[in-house]
Amino acid sequence: MRYSVFAAILIALAVVGCYELEEEYVVNPDLSGKVDFKMTMPMSNPMMPQPNADPKELAKKAVKKMLDESKGVETWKDVEYKIDKDGNAVIKGTAYFKEIEKLKFQYGDLSSESSVSVKKQEDGSIVIEFKPEDDKSGAEGEAPKMTDEEVKAAMQDQKMQYQQSKPMIASMMEGLKNTFTFHVPGELGECSNFKKLEDGRVSLTLEGKKLMASMDKVMSDDKLLEEMVRAGKNPQTAGMNDKMAEMMFGEAAPVKAIFKGEMKALFDFEKEVAEAKEAYGEMMKKLGLAEDK
Repeated sequence: MRYSVFAAILIALAVVGCYELEEEYVVNPDLSGKVDFKMTMPMSNPMMPQPNADPKELAKKAVKKMLDESKGVETWKDVEYKIDKDGNAVIKGTAYFKEIEKLKFQYGDLSSESSVSVKKQEDGSIVIEFKPEDDKSGAEGEAPKMTDEEVKAAMQDQKMQYQQSKPMIASMMEGLKNTFTFHVPGELGECSNFKKLEDGRVSLTLEGKKLMASMDKVMSDDKLLEEMVRAGKNPQTAGMNDKMAEMMFGEAAPVKAIFKGEMKALFDFEKEVAEAKEAYGEMMKKLGLAEDK
């Protein structure tokens, strides 16, 4: 998902409720690759309850929607679903992609564009980075001119909006946890805020409780709030910046990892895609979706 760090995630939560998402990416030098995913989400929609609906049928529809409406996916492999002991749908599988930047998953009612950018630089290195702040303010990106009174009023309005929505947001944030892991060619060089794993991979975890704690700090820090308001930024919709990164991950620096050196393919993309496409029909039969395709 592309955050507007706070607001976009909350809009999604308002639709699907609390969820957990794990995505593990394997990326080749040309930025083609695959992602193993596991999504756990409730089948009861807090905004549109369906008390008599069969959870398995709802999960099946969510899988079909994912397969039909996700963007940038070359093919799918080993997709399956089940209902766990708590009544949540657990959907997992593998998606293959030619261009990671074009990936956009449809997890049930949640449209999820990756919040992490993976790009190849002119020197051949691969940079993984949490998409930075991209708020635009005023004409041509310039901050609007505000009087001290207007700034004070805007700050008060932001605090009021946050306090009004906080109870509902906090309850929905309780179970939110997104983990992104990346296996990329080359050797890890510069790295900030990503967790370094022993095998050379890096990972990043977003947790609802930490997001809430970060927003509490932002909204209670008058100096920071004033800076954001004067810059024309809404703290509830502003993108990731170094200050927010420090609150959430520990370092006042970009969420960034750079891989350099020899770039060898980590797997045979064409071979695996061909095998997955050959097995696709059988997978759809197991999912009970063969007649729908």
